[in-house]
Amino acid sequence: MNRAVQLISENIGIQHALAEYKNSQYIPAPDYLVVSFPVLSDEKVSAEAYQETLEEAFENVEKIDTYDNRYFYRVSVPKEDILEAFEKCADNEMLNKWINYFAVRGLKGDANERDRIKLSAKQEAADMTGDEEWAEFVSYMKAGIMANAGRFGLSVPGFTIEELRNDRYAGALVREFESVTIIVFDYEWKDVEVFYKSLEFK
Repeated sequence: MNRAVQLISENIGIQHALAEYKNSQYIPAPDYLVVSFPVLSDEKVSAEAYQETLEEAFENVEKIDTYDNRYFYRVSVPKEDILEAFEKCADNEMLNKWINYFAVRGLKGDANERDRIKLSAKQEAADMTGDEEWAEFVSYMKAGIMANAGRFGLSVPGFTIEELRNDRYAGALVREFESVTIIVFDYEWKDVEVFYKSLEFK
């Protein structure tokens, strides 16, 4: 297996960071490319070993915290071979399927102003019992909340607001977190009006 593909396919944190980087083409703020995320730790792997792994994928890596046997890093500027490998992983179902489902999509617009829309706990929810990739995805997001002062996000530019309100997997996320809010960013970007969306978890 190509080393870049291996790095991505084995690390949900790298997958999330790359998805955020790719989705950042829809918004004008370059600082948005900096992604704070945890790497779920193994007692046999040191923080230094994790950092070396991340440095294979990103130009800038900073260890920012250690909490509850998890290491937290801030990363930015993915390397070119990593970006190419990310596309390959996405095309060949080598990503965590829930990172792929929510974050790896094209842009879909909405006729909504900038807003914050909380998803309802009453919306239909899929039963995710026994789905190991779902468990990894939720565990990762909950760890991200710890590293980011009680909030953590995931880009969802490929959904309309109404689709998120009716999506059974978005409903399952509501069951997992204290709250899930759709954040809508309304931008004039390269002469195009963009309604960029992300989910905020608390």
